[in-house]
Amino acid sequence: MAARHTLALLETTGVPVAVVDLESGLGRRGHHAVDGAADGARLPYAVNLFHINPLEASAQFDRRFRLWSRDRLNVMVPYWELSRLPPSWTPVLAAMDIVLAPSGFVRDAVETCVPGVRCIDYPQLLSLPAGIRPDRQRWGFADDQFVVVSAFDVDSVIERKNPFGMVEAFLRAFPEDADVRLVLKVNYSPERGLDGSPGFVALRDRVADEPRVRLMPTVLPYDDVLSLYASADVVASLHRSEGLGLSLMEAMVLGVPVLATGYSGNVDFMTEDNSMLIPYRLIDVDTAYRGYQQAAEEGAQWAEPDLDAAAAALRRLHDDGDLRRRLVEQAKTDVETRQRQAMDGHAFGELRVLVDDPAVWAAHRERRRQLLRASATRVHRRTVRQSKRVVVRGLRRTGLRRDPS
Repeated sequence: MAARHTLALLETTGVPVAVVDLESGLGRRGHHAVDGAADGARLPYAVNLFHINPLEASAQFDRRFRLWSRDRLNVMVPYWELSRLPPSWTPVLAAMDIVLAPSGFVRDAVETCVPGVRCIDYPQLLSLPAGIRPDRQRWGFADDQFVVVSAFDVDSVIERKNPFGMVEAFLRAFPEDADVRLVLKVNYSPERGLDGSPGFVALRDRVADEPRVRLMPTVLPYDDVLSLYASADVVASLHRSEGLGLSLMEAMVLGVPVLATGYSGNVDFMTEDNSMLIPYRLIDVDTAYRGYQQAAEEGAQWAEPDLDAAAAALRRLHDDGDLRRRLVEQAKTDVETRQRQAMDGHAFGELRVLVDDPAVWAAHRERRRQLLRASATRVHRRTVRQSKRVVVRGLRRTGLRRDPS
């Protein structure tokens, strides 16, 4: 969705765009496809803007040479959730002419791990569809219920999203209240399903006997997701780390109070005055996800939110309608100010200047030569491997080579 918001911004500011829809590697190509997306054959403008992370981009580069090989400035908007990058990311980011950092947290990680990279702050703006309205009846929320919605994607590392902490804080806040509900909106890849996710299975077992906690493992259109948020009394996230925290920003724009761990990308737009920020302590990263393990080896940690403080904050929001209204009013003011300031001095204004800078192009051409050599080497190695596999298969079919027993 962040790419959609960038596209809307470019169109609003009159920047011509040719869109290429890439495969993210999660089996979701076309899930949020953009109308008019091309196949990459035509890249008519001076800048290639990659709204995809380095490893996925690298895989695309080797398969689709035209995406980056032409003489264009290469710009990337990476999203990362830890204070250090995995080493596998750094060569790709170093190969970019410019990195647009979607949050201060991401910028600090990039500048720490890729010294000398040209990094531009790129505060994220929202362009929500018109006509989003709360519809509590549709979502099964009674008028007298206090509803907390928390959303996460099973492919985004469930330990980082921390729905178990959200459940625990909710139950501590409301040990006996009958008028409360926690809705856990679960996104996932339909191709992969959920039964193969141990984290989701454990979460399903955890809440099986909690009638006030509802799992919603449903892939919804974007408008419907926003309607769900708009129908809640609170949108919450007890994440351990976020690159941005898009769902929280969306809820603020929709006029819903937000509660979240006071750490990482979301503190770009969440403050003590416009939201409920939960204190935390930094702990070692504990997950089987290799990318996070690699970042942890480089010194990354993440946050452990204080669940008692989160429970107390949920209780306050439940009991104090005036507090909810004050937060919503301040959030509306702050988001509007942020949107206006970002539009007035947006990263694409700075990018336009750099496109006309001969020094930028001189550095680009040297970098491009290095990229072409590296790519040619990778393609050659892959061709050799593929040729060997073809020969081996042919030998096995003819019986001249046996499969290992």
